[in-house]
Amino acid sequence: APEVPTRMIYSPFKAYGMDRSDHASYISLGIPAVMVTDTANFRNLILSNTTADVVMSDGVNVNNNLNIHAGVNCRLVVPASVTLDLLGSTGNIINGNLRYAGIVTNTSAANTTFGATGVYEHNYSTTGCIVPTATWSAGSTCKFIGYTSNTATPGGIGQSFHHFEWDCPSQAGGINLAGNLT
Repeated sequence: APEVPTRMIYSPFKAYGMDRSDHASYISLGIPAVMVTDTANFRNLILSNTTADVVMSDGVNVNNNLNIHAGVNCRLVVPASVTLDLLGSTGNIINGNLRYAGIVTNTSAANTTFGATGVYEHNYSTTGCIVPTATWSAGSTCKFIGYTSNTATPGGIGQSFHHFEWDCPSQAGGINLAGNLT
């Protein structure tokens, strides 16, 4: 059989990022485990069974799938200047809540779906930025929140949304959506 090239790192378990791997849950229970990967970092990021906001403080690459489950009151918060890169993801399913004020890259209608209970919150205050390209299922919601002084037309609004909400009570100026909503 051909040899598989490998590299090994010895690191304390609490070194930054070492607990994000598939083997971390085994190690935390005292079960010896090893990770073998060519993609490292996150292959699947699944948010479920929590009532807390999950706030990203640093950029994250998700190599396979992002799943935010419904009915768990879980919100993935992507703050300004932070990037959530969905790389080669093919099955990003958002049935929970994705609040976005940072940068989400590599989304498309083919790889990202907001399900029937999925909510996207566009949380910018002074700039427009772009709504991620996605498939918007019946029942899904695209919601703009937080605008205060932005007057530029946001990008990505020419998609077929099921529910589109504008909830910006502190907005000081008007925005022309330029007939982009479908």
